[in-house]
Amino acid sequence: MWGAIVFYIASVAGVYIFNLHDYPFSKSPGDWGTIGDYFGGLINPLTSLIALYFLIKAYLSQKEELSATKIALEDSAKHQEALAKAQILSIQAAAKFEEIKFWSSEVERCTIASNNDRKTWNLEGKELFTGKEIHGYRLSCFAMMDKLLKESKLLQVEVDDLRKQP
Repeated sequence: MWGAIVFYIASVAGVYIFNLHDYPFSKSPGDWGTIGDYFGGLINPLTSLIALYFLIKAYLSQKEELSATKIALEDSAKHQEALAKAQILSIQAAAKFEEIKFWSSEVERCTIASNNDRKTWNLEGKELFTGKEIHGYRLSCFAMMDKLLKESKLLQVEVDDLRKQP
């Protein structure tokens, strides 16, 4: 690129010198002004063309960088969305495990009451005194724990699926 510019300027100066080499150097500033106008008239369009070239090159470069940035932002948004979903699933799983702990403590409480021949109460406030009543309540607690374990396994499958995504 720079070689072509130097060649162009040398060609313009060479043509001028070749055509005017027989004339003596002028002492008039007006003649030198004319020479300046000549060179300016030939070199300014080249300078403008070079400026236009670099302007277009900068525009295309920025357009390419903007496109790459857009793709990166879209990827980042997808990852953030997956991360948010994983966090929600983790919170839901933690809540399920807390519920399982609660039902486990209910089973333990009923077992202790049954072993010590004491009465206890279910969540609705109904008094449970006989072994049959306590055993029935314990079975309903186990059923609730089983349901919650199945739900937590489904949540775990969703989390695993999220981890497999690129």
